[in-house]
Amino acid sequence: MSKTVAPPYSRPINPWIYLGIPAVVALILVLLELTSLDMDIAKLAFDPVSGQFIGRHSYFLEDILHDRAK
Repeated sequence: MSKTVAPPYSRPINPWIYLGIPAVVALILVLLELTSLDMDIAKLAFDPVSGQFIGRHSYFLEDILHDRAK
């Protein structure tokens, strides 16, 4: 006597996950453009005495996050 095994099935696509999450993230990013939050964070990473960015000699901060992330 052989058993028949039902093939696995995939769950149906939930549009709230696949469309809702990217839409909410995009909306948050657009709203953040209207604030000065990025400049406030940049001021924390600036050394006014030397007049330069505090991570200018860091490979990760300068090359990866600054140059390549753009």
